[in-house]
Amino acid sequence: MECRLLQIVDVSARPLGGSLVLGEIVRFHVDDALIENYKIDPGKLHPIGRMGGPTYTRTTDRFDMNRPPR
Repeated sequence: MECRLLQIVDVSARPLGGSLVLGEIVRFHVDDALIENYKIDPGKLHPIGRMGGPTYTRTTDRFDMNRPPR
């Protein structure tokens, strides 16, 4: 993803406090082999997520949840 910086929010000035970085996505680069029906197939992507510190997680246990009706 190519992003444009919108805002940096300092969460805490304490040691390990950190900041929240907000950005606007201006361009998305995706391998055509990952696209199916105009969407990225997460089964082919094998994404990972950042938890905090040096910890990451795999997203192999996915599920769908429908939004409740209004």
